[in-house]
Amino acid sequence: MVSFKPEFDRFKHLLWVCSLAVFMVVFYAPMAQADCPNKGAPSIAIKMSSTSIEYDFSKSQDQLQNFKIDTKSPYDNTAHTKVGGLMNGEISVNSQVSFGWAQNKRDGSSCYWYNDIEVKMHIRPIIFIASEHEKGTCSHNAIMEHEMKHVKVDRAMLKKYSDLIESDLRKVVRKVGTVGPVSRRSTERARSKMMRIVEKTVNNRTEAMYAERRKLQQAVDSLEEYERVQAQCN
Repeated sequence: MVSFKPEFDRFKHLLWVCSLAVFMVVFYAPMAQADCPNKGAPSIAIKMSSTSIEYDFSKSQDQLQNFKIDTKSPYDNTAHTKVGGLMNGEISVNSQVSFGWAQNKRDGSSCYWYNDIEVKMHIRPIIFIASEHEKGTCSHNAIMEHEMKHVKVDRAMLKKYSDLIESDLRKVVRKVGTVGPVSRRSTERARSKMMRIVEKTVNNRTEAMYAERRKLQQAVDSLEEYERVQAQCN
């Protein structure tokens, strides 16, 4: 008789897409003097959102076994396991930047500053439970309870890193301030550099979020947790 250890959960992670959309020339003001105008801090908004949890109970254990997953099984290679459920967590992070600018009428040089920065962070959680564990059964409920722990990790990560991203952006835009005066031939290079600064700031934090998220999700899939889930229905 082959020993059977139903593997109730594996976490699936889809790497978020981080893109930067830049909207130029939002505000324009003629510049009579050579010095750039002093501008206040830009508007920075971090917007979090989440779709309602989606559920899929139609796939078999064998089908779930073929899903690409990031966390590792706590069992060794000799154990015969089946995937009873998993959480597919997709996080997207998108940034939008608008600039204000002023131009010197005499020589055509320009000054640029950040006007608005908006970062949208969105999660789309999908919980899969194998069709062998029918809705209403003890095993189904035990798996669902476990999967919700993965969802809670994602929501906590979103909240934590939205605050960190906002703090980082406020520091970096304060340091950059107003850029210029910039000659006509250097205009595109100056705007591109300002864009990259925001992009790098957001990307650095999202990469850190990914690393911490993976660590915490793996902790949810511990051997102790798997044994606890199984024991509920024995």
